[in-house]
Amino acid sequence: MRTKEVNMLSGSVMKGLFAMSLPIILMNVLQQLFNAIDMAVLGEFASAAVGSVGACATHISLFTGLVGGLAVGAGVVISRAIGQGDKARAERAVGTSLVVGLIGGFALLAVGVLFAEELLVMTDCDGSLLDDAVRYFKLYFCSFPAYMIYYFGASVLRARGEARLPMIHLLAGAAAKVVLNLVFVAGFGLTVDGVGYATIAGNLISAILTFRAVYQLEGELRFSWKNVRLFRHELGQILFTGIPVGMETALYSFANLAILTVVNGYGPDATTGYSIGTQFNNIVYHVCVGGSYAVMPYVAQNVGAGNLRRVRTVVRKAMRITILLGGGSGWLCAAFAGSLASLMSKSPAVIDFAADLMVLVSGLYFMCGVMFAMNAVLRGLGRPIVPTVSTLAFMFVLRFVWIWFIYPLYPTPVFLYTVWPVGWVLCTVTMLCFYFPTVRRMEKKLLA
Repeated sequence: MRTKEVNMLSGSVMKGLFAMSLPIILMNVLQQLFNAIDMAVLGEFASAAVGSVGACATHISLFTGLVGGLAVGAGVVISRAIGQGDKARAERAVGTSLVVGLIGGFALLAVGVLFAEELLVMTDCDGSLLDDAVRYFKLYFCSFPAYMIYYFGASVLRARGEARLPMIHLLAGAAAKVVLNLVFVAGFGLTVDGVGYATIAGNLISAILTFRAVYQLEGELRFSWKNVRLFRHELGQILFTGIPVGMETALYSFANLAILTVVNGYGPDATTGYSIGTQFNNIVYHVCVGGSYAVMPYVAQNVGAGNLRRVRTVVRKAMRITILLGGGSGWLCAAFAGSLASLMSKSPAVIDFAADLMVLVSGLYFMCGVMFAMNAVLRGLGRPIVPTVSTLAFMFVLRFVWIWFIYPLYPTPVFLYTVWPVGWVLCTVTMLCFYFPTVRRMEKKLLA
């Protein structure tokens, strides 16, 4: 298999980060654009279903984050093993990670199918949207075994420095999903069922292509069927790093469910507008945080090699990339918020709700990117608990405090959304307070 791998231990850090980050950013942005096309197709041919699909988005993020965090842990373990030259441990981690992904995928499938209605009712999903939302929820969760195989396989490839193939595989699945959406929704009139079937097919295509790439790995990291099982040591390391990541993302999404519950109280126009605004905000989000996917293996490999001076360089360059790309894309999205929202709805009320969310959140999303970059740095340094506790405090507890005690002082949607940038800033400052002493302590240990 021919790949364009990045040497994270030598050469230009800026070029390497761009080489790793841009395919990830492009991949995730195009996926979000394809998702936006899904919403646009529904808006054109089945406008009543837009809110139903959007009502499921935060729930889906909650569960993907919970199990998907383990894939991040797998990437860190594999990256460190590569940096230390321990080929056998890296290959055991590959096999273990794929098994964990498959188990997690089927666990999510069971949860989604069995508890779809209960989970949506808990967030006060409007009754006019509920039936379609439940159907879409169940169908989407049927795609999770394939999605998790893709997610873990992509983590394996990125740990080795290959960011191009996961992008190609995801885009292949996403393109198939868009085509099938047009066939099922526009052609057969299946509405949410059509979107669900297209999602299953798209994730399956991405999973097959990615597993094939992992299976064909050569050189310093190879796939072997004998390693496709749970190795105790590697599993422990993956869980130690991955569970905090998963819990962090799950708590983040769980707090967003509380915000969605408040938004749902404004009526179906607000729910639909929030769903549309979230689609565009997610595009900016992936531009802002894409660099963090490159930072983590970069830091982990150089920590494994004992090159902490290069780690400091990685952090500085990553911040520049995040602010440049995240700020630029966020400000553009905020500037054209109303026009973008009008692509998915012609209702002035829905457009206003969407634009309010996009102007505030997209315009400041680069702050979230800086936060995620520091999050990735600390995990690469072997300090996964610090970002998890920070997230618990500022992405979870703060949001409930805001909803219960601060938001009632000025109960408007815009003031409700202000909790996001406030939390990003506080979380980033906290992690910086741990980053500097951690690096200094590690440097002294190497010199001793």
